[in-house]
Amino acid sequence: MVTDDEIRRSGATNIPEALRLVPGVDVAQIDPNKWAVSIRGFTGRYANKLLVLIDGRSVYTPSFSGVNWEHFDYLMQDIARIEVIRGPGATLWGANAVNGIINIITREAGENPGGLLSVSAGNEYKGVGIRQGGEISENMQLRAYAKGKRLDESVNTSGQGQDNGGDYLQTGFRLDMQPNDKQSLTFQGDLYRDDLKEEVSLPSFEDPYFSTVNGDMGAKGGNIGVNWGMLTGLDSEVTAKFNYEYYDHYETLFSETRDTFNVELQQAIFSFAKS
Repeated sequence: MVTDDEIRRSGATNIPEALRLVPGVDVAQIDPNKWAVSIRGFTGRYANKLLVLIDGRSVYTPSFSGVNWEHFDYLMQDIARIEVIRGPGATLWGANAVNGIINIITREAGENPGGLLSVSAGNEYKGVGIRQGGEISENMQLRAYAKGKRLDESVNTSGQGQDNGGDYLQTGFRLDMQPNDKQSLTFQGDLYRDDLKEEVSLPSFEDPYFSTVNGDMGAKGGNIGVNWGMLTGLDSEVTAKFNYEYYDHYETLFSETRDTFNVELQQAIFSFAKS
């Protein structure tokens, strides 16, 4: 598990960089805009068989059964912890959890009162993040944020630019409510837009047999979700979740657009050991 304190001390600017702190998690940066993240050595741009959740919402991509990490650019100060289970977990968590599980949990709105302004600048990364949170009433808390950044292009071994930089923008909110002592209700939502560049090597029938093509890559999308929980006794709890996600991704070789609805109802029964 990676705690919020470890994330802060590491200086990580995105989730893949924070995952480098976890033993057994393989993280590689392909270029400024692409990441390869997996467990048990199966790392690659299109690595699959890894269940990734953000506040209980699966960010699975059906096109290759994996995750496009560049499209989840949350404000790092809002992440409470990152839980990691290494090894097979498909029996409990489903077919995606063959190699492991990564569960990203953000802070509750009441944990971030006041404002935050974060500015970063360097020769490869420039970014700004802003957040405002506080209590609306005694039983209601709200947090809203916005984050933008620009990544400069990388340079190859010959010292030439590779035209693979990009601009990121993401904004979102979280509203937590406590109707009574036994119930909790959360509304969450995010919107993002990424305008990126990429350099792709394509096969050719003439010598040289690979040609380099510069193209556009990016995405726009968002999600909205409702989580409700209620204690039904000292040893039981009922939770209900609804999520909707819009996803529009494009790059040089393919594009994908989808709408995803997810509904989940669960009852948990706890057992206590007797001494």
